[in-house]
Amino acid sequence: MRRISIALATAAALAAGLGFVAVSVDRPIDEPTGSASTVTSSASPVRATMPAFDLTPAAPAPTATVRAWPPTGIRPDAVPVGDVLPADGVVIMKGSTGTTMQLSIAWTEDPAYFPTDTPGHRAVLVLVQVENVGSVPFLNDVADRAWLIDTDGNEHRVDADMTTRWEPYAPSFLDASASCLRHVLFEVAEGVEPTRFRLTMRPAGVAQTQEWEITRPAGA
Repeated sequence: MRRISIALATAAALAAGLGFVAVSVDRPIDEPTGSASTVTSSASPVRATMPAFDLTPAAPAPTATVRAWPPTGIRPDAVPVGDVLPADGVVIMKGSTGTTMQLSIAWTEDPAYFPTDTPGHRAVLVLVQVENVGSVPFLNDVADRAWLIDTDGNEHRVDADMTTRWEPYAPSFLDASASCLRHVLFEVAEGVEPTRFRLTMRPAGVAQTQEWEITRPAGA
């Protein structure tokens, strides 16, 4: 034991004589991936401390589409594009690029509680259920070409500004078997009574245009 102590003392003295200095390496615990390691030197060891962890579950990041409910697949009551459908009717609409979408009206609100820009006018909301029942993704921006038809046969174009303002999710591609809800908003005069909702994926394309009956709730 005495020989070992003498050897250690000699080694320490030799190191001091040659100018060596004790070095401790401190690498951050939470160092970002891909960054160069941070190295610090000191005459005495530095105790590494663990970072504080937040165990609260993180809120899910907003997605471009809202899944209203699990996809249903093609509903047995779905029909091809054709005659005016009742408000609860379901239609299958095929696109020119192989897309197949299933469309229905999930909700109608008249008057809708959205502020309008014109005095004496009210907002009308049509909430459209869109489902990709094919294999080709498509853009779910169904509000791009939509109209209300009133009892006098007048057409009222979708209010694009209002729809953009109150639609919580930007248009995005809807993958196969995905489902979402899309807001379509109109601004109409107080005396106007909508009777039909028209939606088209292709202007002047009969096979890609559908109308639904809608009625204003009694007492509204």
